[in-house]
Amino acid sequence: KRGKYEPILHPEKIVPGVWTNLEGRQGWPMECYQIQNFCPDPRSPGTDLSSLSDGRRTGSEAVLHCLPAFKPWNQAEVNESNVLVIDENFSVMALCQPEMNGSGPVGVWHIPELDLRLDEKQICIPMKDFCTSSFVPMTGHLGILEPVPKEFLTSSESEASLGEVLHISCKEPYAYAFGDRKLFCSSMGRLQGSPAHRDPVSLQCRDTTPAADDEEW
Repeated sequence: KRGKYEPILHPEKIVPGVWTNLEGRQGWPMECYQIQNFCPDPRSPGTDLSSLSDGRRTGSEAVLHCLPAFKPWNQAEVNESNVLVIDENFSVMALCQPEMNGSGPVGVWHIPELDLRLDEKQICIPMKDFCTSSFVPMTGHLGILEPVPKEFLTSSESEASLGEVLHISCKEPYAYAFGDRKLFCSSMGRLQGSPAHRDPVSLQCRDTTPAADDEEW
């Protein structure tokens, strides 16, 4: 609306307008604050935070690294010695930025180095052959045990990555007797007998080939 004329303040008799609210009162200047959790948690499977500059507010920088059992997506599977060596200095920096969608601005993490959103790239992937084990199915009689020949065992396809499940079973003429037929790759780098990290119970396979009269299982 039209401002109030003050001779001393307006010697040229030019009165500037003023903004008022609907009730005719002059309002206070609007103040805007950054939303505290504007962006989602930047951590994705296989990653953890090294640092976070300003929480999950716009402009915050998140630096992420790979957890044990995971490796950078761009790292070769083996080196010259045929042994995987993880780059312990590997990290990725992402910025919390606004992005428009159908309902308005949303917070997203953007990787400047790759020009990608963080949720568009799995920066840390499971390591193959992370779990190792001397787990050997056994068979025998009269208290004498020996390994089951490999040609009489079946196992599921597995890369021995963290969280993978390996299924093992006996083939004829061997039949299941007792022990674990399902093993889990644990965060300790070993095959375990259950998700609760129980040590595996050695699989025992019974030879169903008819035995001579003086032999018994």
